[in-house]
Amino acid sequence: MRIMRLGPLFIVGLFFSGTSIQAQQSPTVATPARDPQAMLVLQAAIKAMGGGAPSDSAATGSVNATVGSESQDGTVQIFTRATDQSSEAVSLPNLSQTTIYSHWMAGQVDGSTAQQQLTDQLAATSQTALYPLPLLVGTLNNPDASLQYVGQETVDDAVTQHIRFWNTFASKPHLLPLAPFSLHDVWIDTSTGLPVKISFTQQAAAGRAFKTLVELNFSNYQQTSGFAYPYTIKKSLNGTPWLTISIQSVSFNTGLQYSQFQVNCSNSN
Repeated sequence: MRIMRLGPLFIVGLFFSGTSIQAQQSPTVATPARDPQAMLVLQAAIKAMGGGAPSDSAATGSVNATVGSESQDGTVQIFTRATDQSSEAVSLPNLSQTTIYSHWMAGQVDGSTAQQQLTDQLAATSQTALYPLPLLVGTLNNPDASLQYVGQETVDDAVTQHIRFWNTFASKPHLLPLAPFSLHDVWIDTSTGLPVKISFTQQAAAGRAFKTLVELNFSNYQQTSGFAYPYTIKKSLNGTPWLTISIQSVSFNTGLQYSQFQVNCSNSN
């Protein structure tokens, strides 16, 4: 079985190769625009999850990876610091990989190899969404972010409000070409105010480069230290189920350091 690295975590090339996803519309307006209804939905979701992002969070759990007829069990660690630093570490029998995001840069470590910096296009969507709260708070607080209300939709029998957001990079003109790569779609449960699904497309370069649609489904939220955390997370790639994460423990505000999210800028893709 051939394993191919493509951005955060990995894709099993034999199973997913040759798929191009055009499910999301690329933002074309550089000026930030905030739909009032989308703002209300986003603010309600943040309130339901705890009212603001914790200083840091650390979650550990088990993970089951499904590739074709094969199933592998392993572990996962999800760390966040403020709203712009995060990391995901997945360990499986034939894979040990950590993806780090810090201030619009991203790096990846495979096994015992040296960290490699990811492309700017991947960095635009590499912030972990496995714990949605820091991502949502960071979007609300970002004056360059655009928000769009899409409509009411049903997801897994739940009635949801679908919103879309992206970073226009209006205050950073040299980063304007990255705006289409920062697009996220979020579905918020109308009864609980909690996110039940987030999707985004990863692409290592502009133009006709291979695209991967990442979809995350959240359930089994539990309250810990005043924050709601999804204890069951399902991740699919290009519409095919891949990871099922079962969170076992979560802690907040434990003093994670900046150095734990260091991206090595000397090794660029």
